[in-house]
Amino acid sequence: MLQFSIAEALDAIAGDTQAPCVTLVLPIEHNTKRETENMIGLKNMVREAEDILAARGYTANEIRDLMRPVHRELEKPAPWQGGAHGYAVFLSPEVFQTVSLPVRPLRVCRVDDQFALAPLLQLHRADGRFAVLAINLKDVRLYEATRYSFSPLKLNGVPKNLEEYLKPLEFERSLSSHTTSGGSGKAPGTVAHGHFPGDEQHKKYVREFLEQVDSVVCSRLSDSGVPLVLAGVEYLVGFYRKRSAYSVIHDQYVPGSPERIDEPDLHRRSWELIEPEVGRDLEHALERFERELGRNHSSVDLGDIVTAASRGQVDTLFVDPSKPVWGSFDILTEQIELGDYGPTDTVVAQKAGMNDLVEFAVREAWKHRGEVYFINADEHPNYAPLSAVLRAGAVVTA
Repeated sequence: MLQFSIAEALDAIAGDTQAPCVTLVLPIEHNTKRETENMIGLKNMVREAEDILAARGYTANEIRDLMRPVHRELEKPAPWQGGAHGYAVFLSPEVFQTVSLPVRPLRVCRVDDQFALAPLLQLHRADGRFAVLAINLKDVRLYEATRYSFSPLKLNGVPKNLEEYLKPLEFERSLSSHTTSGGSGKAPGTVAHGHFPGDEQHKKYVREFLEQVDSVVCSRLSDSGVPLVLAGVEYLVGFYRKRSAYSVIHDQYVPGSPERIDEPDLHRRSWELIEPEVGRDLEHALERFERELGRNHSSVDLGDIVTAASRGQVDTLFVDPSKPVWGSFDILTEQIELGDYGPTDTVVAQKAGMNDLVEFAVREAWKHRGEVYFINADEHPNYAPLSAVLRAGAVVTA
């Protein structure tokens, strides 16, 4: 299975960068005939982006310098990883990032002041974000995961295992240990290296060690609020669950010692626990949208939503990325102008200086820590192309 970190890819492209920003996303088909068509498709998108850049006033030299890295990619037989069903290119004067995607994406060709985030956010949001904590006293590991990715997260500030946690304590005890009278060849008051007497003492150290782990886990995951799947033997999982301060621990767990489960199997087994819940978040978010609509805290008005997004006032956004709305938005005056272009007029609209306002709303909502849900307009026609739950202070059109 193709593995990659969505979060790392998003971090690489989400910051401010010098314009222009070119986003190319290619769906890939796999068979002998299609491989040639895949490369032709990528070359066609590169030409489209260059035409848009020229129409927006960039010189031939500027375009050549900007697009040089992607032309080097075109020299490869297939620049994407084996097994990829999509390929994304993010290119600006300061950034060149390519990502092989594990699912078939929409075709995207965008030239804007910032990169299009929706192609990666759609994976990040809709495919079951969760975390896995593999609890083993010999090696504790934390992973960020989706249906398609499984990437380790560093647990900085906590010992890697119980033995490492005990070393300073052993040293302290060795300094304070003393010999008392007794008779078996070994001083009865001396503690043997690496061992502590009594089950209760052992439980105490296990508890303290796992509390340290939990503190770091909570710090790493608290902003995301993703469900945490535990993996381990029953007594350690129960020990951790009972004392953890993290609020979204999954009711079920992956049983068995994690050291005997390889990462692909751990990914598969933890995803099997999460999969039934994928989609419930969207249902609950849509129910909340309906409730807030009656209180004038929700909107389906494009102008309200784009303006609120630019102000950081979108709490939850619903979009269909296959339905772009072409226009322009002036952040300073908050004036919107809509172009007379349809969803398929991608190149023509951008040559005329139009941008995708759906993508703008997605990018601004995500930047201001709003939730973004991707919906199918055929299944949810009342919510597309843009709907939102707004934060306090946002003004909606009556």
